[in-house]
Amino acid sequence: ELDESMDNLLQWANDKMAALVKLEDLKPENILPCLKPHEDDVNAKAPEVVGKLADVEALLGPAESRDTEDEEVAALAKKHEALAAKWQEILDELEKLRKNASEYSDQESWFLDICLKMDKWLQIKKRFLLSQTPVTMETFADDLKTHR
Repeated sequence: ELDESMDNLLQWANDKMAALVKLEDLKPENILPCLKPHEDDVNAKAPEVVGKLADVEALLGPAESRDTEDEEVAALAKKHEALAAKWQEILDELEKLRKNASEYSDQESWFLDICLKMDKWLQIKKRFLLSQTPVTMETFADDLKTHR
């Protein structure tokens, strides 16, 4: 039973990792909405995965004292290592995707901030220019006479 549940969890972990890797192809602004269901799924599965890893560790004992001559023990130990590694990969991939999405939103807010500052500056410049008397051919000619 333990062996079969480890197989099922390992299959789930491989499928989940493949789905997460596909998210890397998305544009950064589209990552967060697509990432949420995967995060929820991983969070829901976490107690089962961590519990199963702990059960196997308790059953097999420390890695250095395991009887690797016994095929069943060796197979279970190998599945345990594979699941632990894949679980860590999933957590790392989730973190990386979250970071990519948040970097995008940081860049987006930085760009928006610059645009707002430019807009404010242009409005001030426009008010300044509109407050001056418009230059016509006559006023330009008058200015030339005055400054000569």
